[in-house]
Amino acid sequence: MAVFNKTLSSGYTLRLTVVVQSQNASARTTTYSYSLQLIKNSGSGKWASGTGYWSVRSPHSAVVSSGSISGYDFRNYSTLTLKSGTVTFAGDAPRAWRGVFDDIAGYGELGGGTVDGTLTPPKLPSISPPAAPSTPTVTRNSDTQHSLNWSRNSTYTSVQVWRGTSTSNMTQIGTASGNAFSYVDKTTKANQRYYYKVRGVNANGTSAFSGTPGAVYTTPAAPSGVSAVRSGTSIAVAASTLPPYATSYDIEDNGAVIASSVQLPWTHTAPSNTVSHRYRVRAKLGNLVSGWSAYSATVYVPAPPGAPTNLAPNGGFTGEGSVPFSWRHNSVDTSPQSAAELRYRVAGGAWITVTVADGTEAAYLDVGPGSLEWQVRTKGGHAEFGAWSAVAVTQVIELPQVTVVTPGEVHERPTLTVVWETVQADSLAQSSWLVELRSGEDVLETRSGTGPTTQVALRTRLPDGATFQVAVQVAVGAVLSEWSVQEFLVEFLPPALPSVMLGWDDERGTGSIAVEPGESEDVVEPTVSMQVERSFDGETWELVVEGLEPVAQVTDAECRSFGETMYRVTAYTQFGASADVTEVLMAESWAVWLGGGEGYMVTARLPYDPEVSVSVARARTKHRFEGRPLAVAYSSPYVDRSVTHSGRLLDDDQDVVTRRALQDLALVAEPVHLYRDPTGERMYGVLAGELVVDREFDGIWTYSFAVEETERA
Repeated sequence: MAVFNKTLSSGYTLRLTVVVQSQNASARTTTYSYSLQLIKNSGSGKWASGTGYWSVRSPHSAVVSSGSISGYDFRNYSTLTLKSGTVTFAGDAPRAWRGVFDDIAGYGELGGGTVDGTLTPPKLPSISPPAAPSTPTVTRNSDTQHSLNWSRNSTYTSVQVWRGTSTSNMTQIGTASGNAFSYVDKTTKANQRYYYKVRGVNANGTSAFSGTPGAVYTTPAAPSGVSAVRSGTSIAVAASTLPPYATSYDIEDNGAVIASSVQLPWTHTAPSNTVSHRYRVRAKLGNLVSGWSAYSATVYVPAPPGAPTNLAPNGGFTGEGSVPFSWRHNSVDTSPQSAAELRYRVAGGAWITVTVADGTEAAYLDVGPGSLEWQVRTKGGHAEFGAWSAVAVTQVIELPQVTVVTPGEVHERPTLTVVWETVQADSLAQSSWLVELRSGEDVLETRSGTGPTTQVALRTRLPDGATFQVAVQVAVGAVLSEWSVQEFLVEFLPPALPSVMLGWDDERGTGSIAVEPGESEDVVEPTVSMQVERSFDGETWELVVEGLEPVAQVTDAECRSFGETMYRVTAYTQFGASADVTEVLMAESWAVWLGGGEGYMVTARLPYDPEVSVSVARARTKHRFEGRPLAVAYSSPYVDRSVTHSGRLLDDDQDVVTRRALQDLALVAEPVHLYRDPTGERMYGVLAGELVVDREFDGIWTYSFAVEETERA
């Protein structure tokens, strides 16, 4: 213990007391307790009413604690403890302490001052880490469990177990608690090599590592990618992937072990040529043996191939000229074809032999018309040719000829039936045909069939003024003709431009379109039908009606009630030729129109007054993400739009709908209504809620409804 005093003014003592409380040898630390006091030495005492500040430092630059005190009544030889506590320092060097107290000013005073001193703790005892355990012995229990045992050369509180696949790359895998001398490793795997070492731990630290015993191995994996390749009269057996620690291999051929404890690759010499061979292998490491691998491909020892198969042509007709002959090599020993001999004769003549000096299973020969006989034989890895194939027979004929008859150079219809003629020198019948409609390098339509037919109707409609090509190819049996190609210009007569008259019916809120065939000084085809379309932007067109009689009138309840609606009227001939005109209907109705029912033909005329509102909205939200201080905004792809309308009806007003008719309109079976007003607003939608009609007073009714926009029915 060390006590440091400082006599202050007016009979006070500032005292700093420091005591060594404890020491930790392994941690090399010393813990001190301290107190800082003000002691009244003698006299009747004084009053203190100001504020004093104090602190304790050790060493001088490090503040251990600090504080303040004020208004203290200091009498009767009192002792005031300003602060006490503990602090821990590493090492055993002397420690400098200091206590500081500043004056309290007021009625009376406590004199301020500083007291310091140096304290040397007892020297920390020296300690030594434990001795290392002995080199462990490792016993294999299974591929997934190994037992370790070692001798203790000190007393331990635990023992660390380290493992690695090499002595230079080891990590801790577990801890044996207490003064242990054994450990069971349950985390090993097959096809591995392991090294182990251990070290002890106690209060004095960690020992050095034990020695490392020899490698411990687990069962090797089976080899993979086993191959068997014939070379002459031997077969080489190998594997693409071998286990890393295997020392030898067993080899099995068709279920019988034919080699033990050999290295790969391995050569099977003089295998039997009367059976096929299929190999698998297994790896060995001491008394550890893997499972068998998958089988290799089947291998045969060299033998002459069998008679070739799949001869073509064989039967039917073959075109004269350069004829392709093909076959399939029939290997007995899996060796590919190395050469072939083909012989042929026409109409009972002498055989002509042709040699193919490589592995190509085909040859081209120039032959003339007649009955052709031919056969082939091949050679593989064996020195001798195999047997001749069966004799194939085919009839060599002249190529068929085809000529396009229709169309000619000019075609006057939007539809086309292609007509052709087929001629073959031996009067053999056409067996199949192929027709293409082409535009430059593009094939627009393809038609094909079998049999002797010589015409086909195309599905493609041909536009006026365009140029196309028709190509026809026919076959007799498998013998194809050359293509016959005819280029032609489409040039047909259109109808006269239709005559159109438009009108607006302000009592029904509908447009009327009257159509009839027009007149022309040019030569035209008669109009047989009409089609009417509408548009509000001149780009997007909606079909109003099609298949109209040449003279007809159409009522449209979906046009604008205020503004322009465009109508395109198209006239068609019996061949599909067309001519069209576009007219604009201008409507200026100052009413609100609500339509419903089939074609929205049930309409109600309503007054347009300020009780109309249109609302448009898109759902929006925001999301917050980790690491981003601001929210991210999102908007829905869906739009909500609605119109709310209210007004008054008079029972005797002839310019607006009656309340009964308005109620009937609300009850039509079709779900969608059409809203139109003098601003040009035009909206398909459903009535939201009820259509309400209230009697305000005699003869006057109020009504209200809302339309929420939907797709057009």
